[in-house]
Amino acid sequence: MSKAIFEDNSYIANAKQSNQGKIHKNVVKDTPIISPTNFLPINSVHHRGKGAFKYPFTLSAQKGKNLNIYTKNNGTSTVYLSVKVNGQDFGETTIPAGGQKTRNFEQLVGTGLSGNYEVYIYNNDGSLYDLNISARQY
Repeated sequence: MSKAIFEDNSYIANAKQSNQGKIHKNVVKDTPIISPTNFLPINSVHHRGKGAFKYPFTLSAQKGKNLNIYTKNNGTSTVYLSVKVNGQDFGETTIPAGGQKTRNFEQLVGTGLSGNYEVYIYNNDGSLYDLNISARQY
């Protein structure tokens, strides 16, 4: 099972030192920094089988102004990702077989994202699902 990795513009620079304490080589790794304030309402779920994926969760404002919902479609058919917030449909996006997408939500005014969210992923042809899903609020 593979874990979802969120894109992040933060990097960790590691400096290797010689015996004399001098830096002779800098290595920059593309390592996402996950701060302790990250909240994972969906923590690396691997969904396989016949049934659609439906997952409700609640966010609170003090956990952050941003929400990323990551989906990787390892299956053989196109899936549709729908997100509802407090019962209001925020549209759906198409994820082809072998594709992946991240839905991003941001609170532009106010203290942070809050409310009842629901992620629903389905297909139209009854194919078996093989999905990796994660979500984080920060």
